[in-house]
Amino acid sequence: MELTTVLLAVGGWTLSSARTDHIRPADAPSRALDPVCGASILATDFYGNDLPSKVYADSVTGCCTACQNVSGCVAVTWNAAGDHHCNLKYSTAGRRTAIGEVSAILLHPAPPSPPPPPPPLPPGSPAEWLPRAAAGQLVYEVGAAVGPRPNLGNGYMATQVGSSSFYIAGVFTGDLPPPFGKSKGGVSHRAGIPALTLGVSGGTPAAMALDFERAWVETVFSGPNGASLVQRTYAHRSRMHAWITEIDVNNSGGVAPWRVPLTGALSGSPDGVVFAPPVSVGTLQCHVGTTTLWEEGATSVKVAVCLNGTTPDLVVAPHSTGSVTLVATVWTSLDTADPEAAAAADWHTTAALARGALQSEHVAAQETLWASRVEVEGDLDLATTINSSFYGILISVRDGLNYSTSPGGLPNGCYNGHVFWDVEQFMWPSLNIFHPSLAKAAIQYRFDRMTEAAANALAYIGVGGLKYPWESAFTGYEACPAFAATNSAREIHIVGDVALAVWQTYQASRDLDWLRSVGWPILKGTATFWAQRVSSGANGGYELINVGGPDENWSHQNNTAYDLGIAAANLANAVTAGTLLGVAGEIGANWSAIAAGLPLSTPHDPTTGIILEFDNATAADKPNGLGVLMLRYPINLTRAVLDDATHAADLGYYQTMWPDGNAMYWWGYSVGYNELGRYTDADRFFAQITVKNVFGSFKIWSEAPNGGGCPNFITGAGAFLQSVWAGYGGVRLADDSLHLLNPAAPPGASRLVLRGVGYAGATLDIAVPPRGARDTVNVTLTSVGSAALAAVVGSSTVPLVLGTAVAIPSGTSSRVFAVKS
Repeated sequence: MELTTVLLAVGGWTLSSARTDHIRPADAPSRALDPVCGASILATDFYGNDLPSKVYADSVTGCCTACQNVSGCVAVTWNAAGDHHCNLKYSTAGRRTAIGEVSAILLHPAPPSPPPPPPPLPPGSPAEWLPRAAAGQLVYEVGAAVGPRPNLGNGYMATQVGSSSFYIAGVFTGDLPPPFGKSKGGVSHRAGIPALTLGVSGGTPAAMALDFERAWVETVFSGPNGASLVQRTYAHRSRMHAWITEIDVNNSGGVAPWRVPLTGALSGSPDGVVFAPPVSVGTLQCHVGTTTLWEEGATSVKVAVCLNGTTPDLVVAPHSTGSVTLVATVWTSLDTADPEAAAAADWHTTAALARGALQSEHVAAQETLWASRVEVEGDLDLATTINSSFYGILISVRDGLNYSTSPGGLPNGCYNGHVFWDVEQFMWPSLNIFHPSLAKAAIQYRFDRMTEAAANALAYIGVGGLKYPWESAFTGYEACPAFAATNSAREIHIVGDVALAVWQTYQASRDLDWLRSVGWPILKGTATFWAQRVSSGANGGYELINVGGPDENWSHQNNTAYDLGIAAANLANAVTAGTLLGVAGEIGANWSAIAAGLPLSTPHDPTTGIILEFDNATAADKPNGLGVLMLRYPINLTRAVLDDATHAADLGYYQTMWPDGNAMYWWGYSVGYNELGRYTDADRFFAQITVKNVFGSFKIWSEAPNGGGCPNFITGAGAFLQSVWAGYGGVRLADDSLHLLNPAAPPGASRLVLRGVGYAGATLDIAVPPRGARDTVNVTLTSVGSAALAAVVGSSTVPLVLGTAVAIPSGTSSRVFAVKS
């Protein structure tokens, strides 16, 4: 079956209707059907995606038989011309021509192995661990530590359990590179505060649990004669400066007192902060440090930490129980002029509260935060991964702190703690849908740094407008280190990424006051930048010369498809916003023309119709294609510009280019194939998002496989979450409504619930059955906003009434819109 192409001319774009279901290279005829695998695919390798295997066979049939007995195996590649090794595969995504190799796809893959039963809990473990684990709200580990330790935080401060450092939002050390700094002390990076050591001194945990919804870690220690101890640690959500450790000892069966040594200290080496000797007054001990370097235009930051410094051992008599609560408070000069006094006063106030009050305040704040979430039924592993993904993001952000976050979140110094496009395109969209106030805080970070963005634009090539930096730290000037200077100069798509988030904030909130005061200045400034950065192109179009898209292997290219698309969207949305706000005089005279002309320069292959990553890109260049995939979602180029056939061809072509890609890559295929209705392909790539990058007992995301690269990689977590609510949930934002594109529960799940979706100031619950079910999709208004809402169901418009579900036939699309008063 040959690849057939029909060329279409649409608005200056040459697109194609291409068949992408071919299963072999043109020079590799298929063999007869195998009863296990079906047709063999000659001269083909499913590169990457390997399951551990030491299987050898005399034929591909032997490999297929072995594959059928391995959970998760869906295909094989047999080394026919070599050692006859069977490479068992969990995906066929890396298909490529390979002479001497024979591949095949299982007709009936083995069902996944049931998860192993949870290990028995040691005595003294909290009784609610098991039911909360069964609901996907908690994960635990028994015995020796395996994999990374859990992270803790509240958006103001965070750390990884056992780390030598903890981190505070907004506290950086180091200078900026030229032209805004003098590089006098290395690149500006998140300052490392010595770890808060507050609790049991020594001992080996018998078990440890991370509760996502309650944002605490509980550790169980076993004592003599059946005694046990539970230590609970959390960064208080509503008292953002407070770090709490609660210890409960049960010595009911003991025959002697149990002496539990306690400690309170800052331990570890600071990074970029010098601390004076601690000052103690009674049991209170305060540590005060100052950052050693700071960005030009900023000042040093003073950090104060007060805690239980001289803590007597906790002695619990036999046949008794005992408890103690330890408190640390953290303040900086970013919060108050005298952080030491504030930390001391806060410590006394917090330590005086009863434990029940402290804990109930925290739990109530966490329950409010988690009222909006994604739920799945019928697949515990998926439910747990969704919760771990939200958790990693939520512990790194909070209302009222407009510092944004970084690829590794707040618990670590990964990528120097800098803000990248990862926020706007990967983490932020889930906040915009489920936590609008947190989304607006991230946009406020960009708004507060418009002066610096304007200076970046002038330093860039002397143009006006706003150029947001590729890497941003405290001030908002470019903080990209010298070794990555090319990224700073070329990945200007960050300008459009910020602007797209701004416009999507308005689409979700319908908040004209916010758009006028915060959104419009950013949209206007970024559009002004693009209007001066473009060049005139052929056929009356516009070009972007010497730029770099998401594939950083190709940073000096012309007309990267992603840059053209994001810039066109930025300009078009700015025109729409200005018109809506009645400020036509502030709209650039050429913005509409440039927005329409940029797509004319998008490179494409005239034979297959695929969109190329950049001008003259070839298969030999191995561009990963992520920027091309993102033209449909989230940039939302219309089908008049990017039709379904071309998008399908792009998905088929680029999936072979980066077989070892991470979550930032595979999510685009799952979302894309879901939108096209190619659900088998969507399910295959959905599984691939997490298979190598969610690691350890505590389901922590990693940038590289099996825990490598940036830890707590919430960029990947954000991509995964979008594949759930945008891919399977079908949620899309439009200028006039919220769309649901043929929603269906993910594979293996009996139901998907998008709870607390924010739209026009209201909240919605969207309950979605599995694909093919006769059940309806139910949309329920759970709180009201400033405008009445209605849903389009078929040819009818149905008002949304608080607490009453509107049923939408499964397998169809719908939309919700605000009714004009």
